[in-house]
Amino acid sequence: MTPLNYEALNRARLLIKRDFGDLSDLPEELRNTLANTYYEFCYLGMELEGEFAFPSAITMEDNLVGGMEKFANESAHLNAAVNILPEVIGGLRGMKREGRSEGYELCVSLIFDIFKYKIPDANIKTKVQLAAERPHYSSQVREIPNLWKLVQ
Repeated sequence: MTPLNYEALNRARLLIKRDFGDLSDLPEELRNTLANTYYEFCYLGMELEGEFAFPSAITMEDNLVGGMEKFANESAHLNAAVNILPEVIGGLRGMKREGRSEGYELCVSLIFDIFKYKIPDANIKTKVQLAAERPHYSSQVREIPNLWKLVQ
């Protein structure tokens, strides 16, 4: 990813406040995954603005078709994330309030598998399958460390 884009960061901050309010009740790693997801979403949106917009995901690949596929996958993932995460985090907070710690931990882990590690079909895999796949996908994580601190 390119150097931090402060306009994308500000847009992400506004969306995070709108969708989640204060993040301090969530685990730090989850805060960072949310911040990075929303930052990438806003950054991508900014790349698509303007008359001659051309996403960097396309230009960074070896060929145009590969770049277009990568862009399509990334944009679909980010759009789905921003649409579903507010509801998911709301449910997660409800579990915490009700003291359902096992469900809470399982849900947090699944959020990482889907939105941080981007493991395909994570929602239908077993804990064992996910544990086996996580090391492979963790090498592909592109999160900015401590980004959550900049969106508070």
